Amino acid sequence: AAAAIRERQTLLEREKSALQEADRAKDEFIAMMSHELRNPLAALTTAGRLLDALPPDDPRSIHARAVIQRQTGHMARLVEDLLDTSRVVMGKASLRPESFNLADAAAAVVQTWRSSGRTAQQRLTLDAAPAWIHADRSRVEQVISNLVDNALKFSPQDSAVTISVASDGAHAAVAVADRGIGLTPEMMERAFGLFVQSEQGLARRSGGMGIGLALVKRLTELQGGSVAVESAGEGCGATFTVRFPCVPAPATLPEFSMTTVAVAPRRILLIDDNDDMRQTIAASLALHGHEVFQAADGAAALELAQAHAPEIAIVDIGLPELDGYAVAERLRENAATRDMGLIALTGYGQAEDKQKAAAAGFDEHLTKPAEPDILQQTIALVTARRGTLRACPLKQASAS
Repeated sequence: AAAAIRERQTLLEREKSALQEADRAKDEFIAMMSHELRNPLAALTTAGRLLDALPPDDPRSIHARAVIQRQTGHMARLVEDLLDTSRVVMGKASLRPESFNLADAAAAVVQTWRSSGRTAQQRLTLDAAPAWIHADRSRVEQVISNLVDNALKFSPQDSAVTISVASDGAHAAVAVADRGIGLTPEMMERAFGLFVQSEQGLARRSGGMGIGLALVKRLTELQGGSVAVESAGEGCGATFTVRFPCVPAPATLPEFSMTTVAVAPRRILLIDDNDDMRQTIAASLALHGHEVFQAADGAAALELAQAHAPEIAIVDIGLPELDGYAVAERLRENAATRDMGLIALTGYGQAEDKQKAAAAGFDEHLTKPAEPDILQQTIALVTARRGTLRACPLKQASAS
């Protein structure tokens, strides 16, 4: 009886210690998240006030606009990482596997990072050989991007970060090597844990919330791959390697590529009940030459669709009274609008949300915030798939 009591007491102490550790981790995470969100919010607030006070062509206004673009992108990545972490932990991560060249995915990531201007302080290089895998391309690009982000964070200025892609016949590997602060043996064991971070001090110059590498591990393993890290110690840099099973290269390559399709001006119906969101997207579409009709609710959208015969509708799902699914269904039921291209643009991004969108008649599903280039490419994709849009010039079409 005494032994049983002692064993029970030991178990209680362990449970208490685990709860205290979990509570400490929660407090640390909330503090980190507060820090990571406050910094971009402060930059956005200051930049917005500068734009109010200065003429558009002032160099400080140009700088403020660049700040807004960078910081909104940073916040979007933080939110996406948080949401993805939740989905993966709950087993709800959606995957769309396809066969593709891992070298092409790595090249796309490098191009995105270079064009964003976030590699100005380091040299980002790519050494890639063809290596075909069967996986979710967007998730693999997310894995590579998180590794690049991690390498750049912990690398000194003017240092090199190298991405290499190779295949040994059985496995395709992408490795991201940096010459940064390196890892101790203890940190290498914990590197892929959730909310794990290296010591940074109060300045937290490297930033982050300790979820990027955890996502890398989980998203890779969900697709039959593996991850590893090597480092000779502190100050010696680190190399993170992700491996996937190889598949044979296809006999013929896909004929259609979203990145190579030119987007001709279209008549677009934009439906969103958030005025700021709708007007901003409309302005962006207009810059690309599109004629945009705006509606803040489903009933008004159906009237505009009947009156103006738009070629594409971009529809928010969470609309008042008549939601986006119902709008899509009614557009498909009407003979005058059934051939319209439909794109769902929404904050609902789970796998079941995409399935509901497809069942309602949508051609494509995008999760907010969607980059303007991605929205343009999606318009091109829907246009190419449907092949039923009018070929007449935009001005003549709207006049008729």
